Amino acid sequence: MTIEMRIKDYFSAFERKDSTAWLALFADDAILGGPAHTPPVIGRASPGELFNGIAALFETVRFEIVAIHVHGPFAVAEFNFATRGTNGRTAHTDGMVAFASGIDGRFSQVAGFWDPAPVFAVALAA
Repeated sequence: MTIEMRIKDYFSAFERKDSTAWLALFADDAILGGPAHTPPVIGRASPGELFNGIAALFETVRFEIVAIHVHGPFAVAEFNFATRGTNGRTAHTDGMVAFASGIDGRFSQVAGFWDPAPVFAVALAA
């Protein structure tokens, strides 16, 4: 499977809120960094907890992949993001996610570059 296919699977699994499929894309010692958490999340359990916590806030999550730029085992995906919170409110943003694949093709590092504040503010609003 190519890194481009894995990236599409990454976003698709998040849209479906399928934590098992999403976590299967990561190496056991993967590092997940990005705007929704500090410091980086490392290993298998922590990204799963992060995923489930975020997924619980949203009724729907939709990613539109604008472009994927690949260079060997590295890639950056540009995206537009739209969501509806469990409170019925909607939010939109855009950003990028950088990926690095290990020898087995699973992600060894993933780093998000986008502003999560507006999305989470809408999702957490009463």
